[in-house]
Amino acid sequence: MKRTELWAIGIILLVTVTTSFGQLFLKQGADTLPSLLSNTPLLAGILLYGISALLFILALRGGDVSVLIPILATNFIWVALLGMLVLGEPMNTLKWLGMIIVFSGVSVVGIGGAK
Repeated sequence: MKRTELWAIGIILLVTVTTSFGQLFLKQGADTLPSLLSNTPLLAGILLYGISALLFILALRGGDVSVLIPILATNFIWVALLGMLVLGEPMNTLKWLGMIIVFSGVSVVGIGGAK
């Protein structure tokens, strides 16, 4: 396939952020189960997942899956940060180290895909 386009990488990054917010809303909605149809956070999470899926398909048109798919791993970083900032979940040294490792790995794959 041709070289991965910068716009495709940008969309994949948007997918990770959108998916992470979707996961945050799903967590908030799960706390108020069994209500489903009137559960606004749960419905918002499902909607964001759907939007993410459509954006993901669009991004795949712009590059190699071997470059784009590893970028999805940054989702772990976004979720950890959102959990800490929005839900008040604790962060520790190992979580920070894990986020640095994930970011480093994604960067290495991205640089390798540019050649």
